[in-house]
Amino acid sequence: MCNRHTCYTELKRRIKNISIKENQDTIEQTTTIKESSALTLEDQKVYIQKAMEQMKSDEALVLRLFYLCEMSLSEIETITKFSASKIRVDLHRGRKNIKRELEFLLGDEIKYFL
Repeated sequence: MCNRHTCYTELKRRIKNISIKENQDTIEQTTTIKESSALTLEDQKVYIQKAMEQMKSDEALVLRLFYLCEMSLSEIETITKFSASKIRVDLHRGRKNIKRELEFLLGDEIKYFL
């Protein structure tokens, strides 16, 4: 005969196993959906280029130098002759604007972008 404590322990063990298995199934389904909906690297480059064409030239330039050329703020300052505060503002606005443009171009597929 089993006591109440043993029954509760067994019940808790079974519940944990069930929830873990359900979570693994959900993760596998989500991964499959993301893989099938993901944009190729070439598609991503095209969308980024289109989005940057719609941005102000200063913002696009600063984003390119900072992210693509991996330059520091001081290097960008030297090259562009912009002040450090203008560079920081352009980076901030550029990030917001490129996100907005990509959301416009991609719609719901933005969640699979990167």
